[in-house]
Amino acid sequence: MTSFYHRREEGHDTVFHVTPAPYPGEAVPNVLFWGGVALIVCGLPLMIILIGFLFIFIGVIAVIQGRKRKRLWQTENASRQPKNIRVDAVGVTVDGHIYRAADIVEFTVTHQSAGPAIVRYERITTAGGAIGASLRDNTENAQGHVGYQASLRLRSDSRPIVLVAGLTEQTASSLIQDLSDALACARQAA
Repeated sequence: MTSFYHRREEGHDTVFHVTPAPYPGEAVPNVLFWGGVALIVCGLPLMIILIGFLFIFIGVIAVIQGRKRKRLWQTENASRQPKNIRVDAVGVTVDGHIYRAADIVEFTVTHQSAGPAIVRYERITTAGGAIGASLRDNTENAQGHVGYQASLRLRSDSRPIVLVAGLTEQTASSLIQDLSDALACARQAA
């Protein structure tokens, strides 16, 4: 589960094709559930079978909670699509929007949990609430390492504008450095 990008030159333009990491989604609940099923099906001693039932119980709670958050996961995955970022003497173009080179102050790495886009889940009050809350926190932590964004900041607006999200910190840092270098080269060539 990682993010990456490819850089290619097209004449005087530099195009970055960025692929974000997939959102972990239901990985934790599925591992718990199928781990419990595997322990029971293998016919291990009674103690392991009891542990298997415990895993299944936790897995069922996690799957139920996961179904409630499935809409969030689908929205998150929909936003994690590969993008092309074009850098030329005019500026940076992403998703059909042009950010003029003269207006760009800096490229930055941001984290999705640091900005206004943070998603808060309601506290779970059903049976198994503590387990569900723990699994929810584990899922949020699991996607934290792929929650970085490559952003830019304009003179006209001090807030970071996200170019692409769902990156690892290393990919986001490398991408903004390469974007900055490509923009500087494009300005000099023009």
